[in-house]
Amino acid sequence: MQFSKTWQLPILILGAMFVLMLGSAVGDSLTMDELAHIPAGYSYVKLFDYRLNPEHPPLVKALAGIPLLFLDLKFPTDTKSWAEDINGQWTQGTIFIFESGNNADQLIFWARLPMMLLTLFLGVLIYWWVLKNFGRKVAALTLALFAFSPTILAHGRLVTTDIGATLGFIIGIITYLRFLELPNWKNALIAGVAFGVAELLKFSTFLLVPMYGMLLIAWILTDLQIGLGERIKKGAMLLGKTVVIGAIGVIVISLVYAVFVMNYPAEKQLSDSTFTLQSFGNRSLVDIQQWMVKNPVTRPFGHYYLGLLMVIQRAAGGNTAYFLGEVSSAGSRLYFPVMYLTKER
Repeated sequence: MQFSKTWQLPILILGAMFVLMLGSAVGDSLTMDELAHIPAGYSYVKLFDYRLNPEHPPLVKALAGIPLLFLDLKFPTDTKSWAEDINGQWTQGTIFIFESGNNADQLIFWARLPMMLLTLFLGVLIYWWVLKNFGRKVAALTLALFAFSPTILAHGRLVTTDIGATLGFIIGIITYLRFLELPNWKNALIAGVAFGVAELLKFSTFLLVPMYGMLLIAWILTDLQIGLGERIKKGAMLLGKTVVIGAIGVIVISLVYAVFVMNYPAEKQLSDSTFTLQSFGNRSLVDIQQWMVKNPVTRPFGHYYLGLLMVIQRAAGGNTAYFLGEVSSAGSRLYFPVMYLTKER
């Protein structure tokens, strides 16, 4: 009875959310990012080859690719975009989805379905955590704001990494806070696995590293019940276990990447990454990546590191956008306030 009272309203809210996402996804045209993400995800789970779309981690795309394994799809590997080009994601995506005799509408729908389920899981996680800390009314309100947000509804039905990033930050912060509250090895292991999973969802979750540092410092400084000596001792212990959490995350990342680079020829991986990073400014970072790729043990993590460097390289160059009558790659301080007011009102 208590379970019914606690979860009846959330189930209705999430059900309405699913109907809204499903209704808008069916028959909706392919977005530009999906043109790259869908063939990439399918190639990961079908061919275990990570040559497409390395600038995004694999987990979200792989989830989108799993339902496609049950369809009779043709994925040509004798094309120039696959066999010769460096990250020929756009051309290969066009060939796979529209030019190989596959049912494009069916393919797009089934790739999007796991994204909608992932969004619903994120809603369940948000409700559970807020319920645990602030009670049922606050949790229901929070879930409603999440479920009917135009931004969440728009992105939650697409094969993109934005919802994955949100999930990554949430599981990363929740599990690390739990570790700080009770810093035993069990919670350290859970936090480490969560950190690794978060890094596999989107590269922006790398910001969890400085966030963990700030949370750790704040946790130590605000513990007024212990003296200076005990504070230093506790801080050293938490720092040491936080390093272990990071190491566990690296292991998780490496294991997942190892599966998806299994059939990616090492020679092509090295030549592709060398070409991709040829204009990267800090050559010492590139040298580290090249060394990792050449080493069979670190080769999987080297591919993760490639994607991270690609994101850094792209961010340094800026992203050209049209905003308030101007086209610029420099950005504007008004962008996020204006977008929030116009898209979330």
